[in-house]
Amino acid sequence: MPYNREIIASIAFEHDPVHSKRLSKENATNESAADPHDNQDNAGNLGPQQNEATRNIISCMKWALAQSITSISHPAKQRPLNPKKDFTIETKIEVKVRNNQGPGLSCCGASGVKRSRAPAFSIRESGDDIMDVEESDDESENDTDSLPVSFTFIDYSPMCYHHIREFFKIDPRAYCDVLMRSRWHSTPTPGKSAAQLFFCGKDWVIKTMTNEESEFLRSILHRYYFFVLDNPYTLLPHFVGHHRLEIEGEKINIIIMQNVFATGNTIHEKYDLKGSTVGRFATEAEKMKHTCTQKDLDLNRPIHVGPARRALLIDQIKKDCDFLRRSNVMDYSFLVGIHVLPTHNHRWMGNTQSGGKDGFQGTLPFHALALDGTIAGVFSEQQMNATTSMYGVTQPEVAIDGRCFTSDQGGMLSTEQPGTQREIYYIGIIDILQEYNVRKRLETLVIGSLKDREKISSVPPREYASRFLSFMSSIIA
Repeated sequence: MPYNREIIASIAFEHDPVHSKRLSKENATNESAADPHDNQDNAGNLGPQQNEATRNIISCMKWALAQSITSISHPAKQRPLNPKKDFTIETKIEVKVRNNQGPGLSCCGASGVKRSRAPAFSIRESGDDIMDVEESDDESENDTDSLPVSFTFIDYSPMCYHHIREFFKIDPRAYCDVLMRSRWHSTPTPGKSAAQLFFCGKDWVIKTMTNEESEFLRSILHRYYFFVLDNPYTLLPHFVGHHRLEIEGEKINIIIMQNVFATGNTIHEKYDLKGSTVGRFATEAEKMKHTCTQKDLDLNRPIHVGPARRALLIDQIKKDCDFLRRSNVMDYSFLVGIHVLPTHNHRWMGNTQSGGKDGFQGTLPFHALALDGTIAGVFSEQQMNATTSMYGVTQPEVAIDGRCFTSDQGGMLSTEQPGTQREIYYIGIIDILQEYNVRKRLETLVIGSLKDREKISSVPPREYASRFLSFMSSIIA
């Protein structure tokens, strides 16, 4: 590699600050605490229905994302990452629609926008930084009938995120197809902020961001990029796209990330854990909802993963916390989704990263399923022991690595505990864009004077990371 990662990671890259109205409050948000299956199965019960303004925004986002992903994935554009410009570069798509009769739009705000037929457009690329969109009279050239208004789409660091998607083995065609063809199920975040979540298929979460969060992500992107490359099994969010939509005066920041609960299994319980105790419980009214995300004081049992996987998990959490501490981040959470297995399905969980519910449908021992050693995941100790005892043979001990975090139907199969059902845990660290800024320092000072400072959420990054790691170590067995 022609550059030194440590030097690159120590540089504070500059970018042009963006001055615009804030879409939502600046509180920390839960990036994926809602269950995607609840959104898909109960789309009519998600709170505010998608009004026409929201649908228009989604239409514009889908169209622009298709152009952006197709362009950056073109074979002629493939090249190594340039650390001098690819972390800060912006590409822009501008679409102008004639005869637009709609008033100003706001994401999930007041409706009442009138549709007008949009002309077709052609796209020509004028350079590495700008994509110009020109009007065309050929309506067959692009499908733009769904574009209701003029808008500007900004793609932040597209080559960097393209490399991240490649690193996570995300097929660009499949990624683009899901974003374009799947319905975006919207729901407000369960936290205190006014951010909006959109679930696209089972794999992707699209979340609105404040300007503060957007600018902060751009400032740490170079560090995040190299950390992910050095830690392929990180529990941090897998950010795969960062965008901005400017539409009729509204400026909307968007981050696209992989869903922690990317599985076909039902998530029976969800926990958002910080390691603090002040106010960290779900109300009785919240617990009555099947979509409830519980908190630290609601957790009444350990997460049973066994000694070997526990050591790997704690080590990865420590690495992730060290990165967040160095990036001056706090107020993040450990998201846990629990799928409780039926009593007849304890054996043969197998590796089903595709999200299937039934695991392997055969009875071959695990070594027969991975003769070349290139399995996508790793079997847990319990699976190997069960297989060994079933066939009465002694298998050589197999080393495990971070792939075990997602090797059991996309999660981690629990160890057997007397009197309990087996579970699958889906885990991740979320809400990593809250910098310990002046507002948070004041919050520490004020709330810390009223409550026990060691138990509140808003504490300096070093203290937060230490407490977070200590708490996770205490609940993982």
